[in-house]
Amino acid sequence: MIVSAADADRARIFAIKRQPLPAVGDSSRAAGLTADPSAVNESGFLPRLVRLRYGTPSLPAELPEPMKLAAKLSHYAFYVLMIGMPLIGWGMLSAADYPVVLFGGAHLPAILPQSDGLHALLWNAHFYLAFVFFALILLHVAAALFHALVRRDGVFDAMAPVSTRHEVAPAE
Repeated sequence: MIVSAADADRARIFAIKRQPLPAVGDSSRAAGLTADPSAVNESGFLPRLVRLRYGTPSLPAELPEPMKLAAKLSHYAFYVLMIGMPLIGWGMLSAADYPVVLFGGAHLPAILPQSDGLHALLWNAHFYLAFVFFALILLHVAAALFHALVRRDGVFDAMAPVSTRHEVAPAE
C-alpha cells in the first residue's frame, strides 16, 4: 500500500487529536486569546492601539530616513502579529475541531469548519510567524539598546516605560 505525504499528515493529525493537548498548549491559547497583564504597560497591546490611532512620538529630525522607515514598518508588523497570531491560532484549533477554552472555563466558538488541510496550513503559518514575532522582538530590543547606548538621541527615552535620564533636583 502506497501512502502519500498528505495521507501521512492526516493520519498524524487524527492520532494527535485522540491525545490530550499538552499544558503548554492550554496556556498559549489562553494567553493568546485573553488580555494579558502586559496589555496595560508601555509595551503592551492597548498602548500600541492608542499609538496606532493617535500616532507615535516624533523621531529626531537627524535620524536617517531608513531608520525612520524601519521604525514605522516594525511597529506595523507588531500590530499585524499581535492581532493575527491569536486569530490564526483560534482558526487553527477550530479547523482541527479542538475546543478553545479560556481561563475560567469559557469556551470560544469555532470560527472555521473542520478541515485537516486548513489545520495544517494554519499550524505552519502560526509556527513560522511565531519565529518572525520573536525575531521582531529581538530586533526591537536591539534597536532600543542601539539608541540608548550608541546614538544617545532620545529615542530610547521616548519608548522606555521609565525615565532613563539621571536628573538631579536643584538644591534649595
